Amino acid sequence: MIIYSDHITERLQYIANFFSQYWYHSDAIITSNPIEFAASTLPKINYSFFDINDDCITIYPHGLLFETHINPLEIICTQHQDDIIFFQNESETGFDVLSAAFYLLSRYEEYLPSGNDKYGRYHFENSIAFKNNFLQIPLIDIWLRKIADTLVQLFPQHSIKKHRFIFQPTYDIDMARSYLYKGWKRNMGGGFIDLINGNFSKFKERILVLIKNKKDPFDSFNWLDILHQQYQLKPIYFFLVAAKNSILDKNILSETTLMQTLIQDCATKYPIGIHPSWYSNTSALVLNSEIETLRIIAQQKIFRSRQHFLKMKMPDTYQNLLSLGITEDYTMGYGGAHGFRASTATPFFWFNIFENKTMPLNIFPFCFMEASSIYYLKDTPEQTLATLKNLYQTVQSVDGYFSMIWHNHTLGTSKEFLPWRNIYEQFLKTVP
Repeated sequence: MIIYSDHITERLQYIANFFSQYWYHSDAIITSNPIEFAASTLPKINYSFFDINDDCITIYPHGLLFETHINPLEIICTQHQDDIIFFQNESETGFDVLSAAFYLLSRYEEYLPSGNDKYGRYHFENSIAFKNNFLQIPLIDIWLRKIADTLVQLFPQHSIKKHRFIFQPTYDIDMARSYLYKGWKRNMGGGFIDLINGNFSKFKERILVLIKNKKDPFDSFNWLDILHQQYQLKPIYFFLVAAKNSILDKNILSETTLMQTLIQDCATKYPIGIHPSWYSNTSALVLNSEIETLRIIAQQKIFRSRQHFLKMKMPDTYQNLLSLGITEDYTMGYGGAHGFRASTATPFFWFNIFENKTMPLNIFPFCFMEASSIYYLKDTPEQTLATLKNLYQTVQSVDGYFSMIWHNHTLGTSKEFLPWRNIYEQFLKTVP
């Protein structure tokens, strides 16, 4: 694909490459030479206010892609041919789709001052997608698929790339066990709380597990293995290996035989990644130590990551990950709402707006996390199953990448989580 523009910038090259890779199999060529553009036999986009020739798609620039700074922007969403758009103009597409996609994909709004939630995360309610009711729509994919129809008509000799729907479950392992390997102090304290609250069944369960007469209720790993084999799934496991426990980092310590065996077992069957502890957010040294710990235990290079509690800040978190060898991140989604944080169901490279540079960090978005249903939305398991199916079908309709987050403890056998374990299995049974 070739694009004509009077100005060639890093922002334009980034989004042009994303578009070109989405439609075809190569990066975009951008030229400021109208003669070269007119003579080319490649699919063409004229990104300017000048008329060059008729055999191209003309898009009038908004101006965002020619800037190098970050400013608050007035975003007004409207309907155009049944789709939500913004940066409206008189282009053939009805808006500057390159700037609009860049705004969403780069997470431009997350670089601006805004209110955070109680964990200090960018609050989904501040997003343009939530405010304009398209959070559960992969809007960029829909835009590009519609423009693809025009490209096929104008350039029939260049076939549009066929996308393949991908379903990939992922699991965060931040509480591998409910009782075992937590030490006598934590179990005594937990048991005392059970008794004070009158939760005698849980107290009894704790005792039975500790004396090895009952399986720990958070141990769902063998059950998951059976499901993966049955439905031919290749999930990713993310392990929290904090050096010490805290109120937000509660996993079994990595020095225990149980955690080391569990990590090694999963690493031989599935892709794995680091689940950085809460306190690694403010310390690259802590993060580096955790990555190294997981590498030594798993005996393999660690290049995948997903933030614990989805705690991330642009651009600091991604810069830290890149500096320590992480090249794939799976944090792009919200804690508290289902949907498409970057308005796409397609993996993409991170663009650092502070540096105006494409970075070698591949972002894999997810659109569902069971914890959002349980703790934030307070949905029933039945409501959650309906949401999950709807999101799956939505991503399937654009041949996208469908990723969801579950935790081993919500898929275990404890009384409070058993209904969630059941809907997970129901979901796997009903999807193609």
